[in-house]
Amino acid sequence: MNTTEHAKETEKNSKKSGLSLLVVFGSLLIFIGTISIAYFVGWSSTWENYRKQPLIGEAPIQIQLVKVVKNIPAGGKIDSDNVEEVRVMMPKVYSDSFGFAADCMGGRLKWSLRRGEYVSKHDLLPEAEVTP
Repeated sequence: MNTTEHAKETEKNSKKSGLSLLVVFGSLLIFIGTISIAYFVGWSSTWENYRKQPLIGEAPIQIQLVKVVKNIPAGGKIDSDNVEEVRVMMPKVYSDSFGFAADCMGGRLKWSLRRGEYVSKHDLLPEAEVTP
């Protein structure tokens, strides 16, 4: 093999490797650009949905509560004549609110409750423990 032939062969290989390198870097650049655009679109739509949704605890919920139908004095006993179960939309609810009238029947109140108020555990006097 002659030096001119060797030089031509080297130049030919050099052009092929330069073209291959250009294809690899071009493909990599297109891939990164596509991924970046897809990430941005996904992120922006997720952020927009997050901003539009109501905050936890901010949206009113429909819940079953025990409502007072007749005024009950302080120390008064809760029975089926003065409470009822109702389903209502409430923006805020005490965490200890009763949902079933059977849970608070027979309990005595710390303070008076007026008609329309809802019964919660913090409204009841603590029950005395009976020891045999």
